[in-house]
Amino acid sequence: MKHINFIFIFFLLILFFNTTFGLPVNKGGDEINRANMDTTISPAVDFFSYANGNWIKNNPIPAEYPIWGSFIILIENNYDKLKNILEQAEKNSSAPAGSNDQLVGDFYHSGMDSVKIEEDGYKSIIPELKKIDDIQSVNDLYAALSRIHLGFSNPLFSFSSTPDAKNSEMVIAELYQDGLGMPDRDYYLKDDDNTKSVKAAYIEFIKKLFTLSGGDSTTAANESAKIMNIETELAKASMSRVERRDPQKTYHKMSVKQLSEITPDFDWEKYFQDIGVPNPGEINVAQPDFFKEVNTLVKTTPISDLKIYLKWNILRFAAPYLSTPFEE
Repeated sequence: MKHINFIFIFFLLILFFNTTFGLPVNKGGDEINRANMDTTISPAVDFFSYANGNWIKNNPIPAEYPIWGSFIILIENNYDKLKNILEQAEKNSSAPAGSNDQLVGDFYHSGMDSVKIEEDGYKSIIPELKKIDDIQSVNDLYAALSRIHLGFSNPLFSFSSTPDAKNSEMVIAELYQDGLGMPDRDYYLKDDDNTKSVKAAYIEFIKKLFTLSGGDSTTAANESAKIMNIETELAKASMSRVERRDPQKTYHKMSVKQLSEITPDFDWEKYFQDIGVPNPGEINVAQPDFFKEVNTLVKTTPISDLKIYLKWNILRFAAPYLSTPFEE
């Protein structure tokens, strides 16, 4: 019985390595393409090379890629097919107005028209930035926040759907910590030399984007300081990566009423109405303490500062799709 189990596990491992690292399964006959194996190598010495050796020899990593394998090939093939679909849609001048072909074709054309992109600079997001300028009240702030969550990035926090971790038959709403421009809370909280240099570069990045979008250098410097203050407070309240690996620590199912009780100064009913989910039902509030800090920020931070922070979230999300100075 032990030998049978070993053989079964052995062939499962071969199948895993073949399908994971690039060995195709034959359509007929043998289940494993043995031509891609290097049977001159003992599987007891180097199982990976035994299972994949010839495929690796015959498929060197292309110079422009850091890794290579069957999944990368699959992705590239899909990209080629998608590109062909987009190009055909763009060329289809007879596509009915409002049809998928017309919408997809126009969208692709707008993204490929590099001359127009360079001419426009940041013109395409000016209407969104103007909406932020027009904010006069906290209610206006909720409307803007929900609009940015739907179309751009996740200032302050993120709101989405997720499987209920304790009931796999349910998908529920979830509120999760977010709102940082750098990848992790530690970039804001650590004080070593490398972190300081990253933080300084990030501040220059903020200033540069605000300058490119019409601000002067002094104003951009003030704006970057306000953004860093808000993001640093969010970072302080954020769970570490290690803490977030504990599923018990990120499971706190609440009703909207219970959520409002721990964050009394944040109008969740207004936010949910504006984002288009007026009755979200039960919500997993992954980090309750973080949302208490969001509540405090909205209550104590001047609206003028929050407007700058919202503008930043539009700018940094849109930058890769704008003209070359923004993209770079």
